[in-house]
Amino acid sequence: MIMSDKGDLVPLTTLIPGEMGRVAVLGHGRGRQLRFRTMGLIEGRMIRVVATQPMRGPIVVDAGGTQVAIGRRMATQILVERMG
Repeated sequence: MIMSDKGDLVPLTTLIPGEMGRVAVLGHGRGRQLRFRTMGLIEGRMIRVVATQPMRGPIVVDAGGTQVAIGRRMATQILVERMG
């Protein structure tokens, strides 16, 4: 867990289905950040975890009305402020 002026930041992978969070930090590297933004994951946007697939499968999130599947490795690089 990382402390910031926005509160506690946790990796997206720690949220459970139904839980919401505000995107705070997008991975490392400009290419990776651009890819996240293209998928609708933008800093400050509220997202909701729709489903987590078993066996280290992808995490499905609703970002602005669009559902996006994100691989677990990539999802660990997205830090969110847990909203409940």
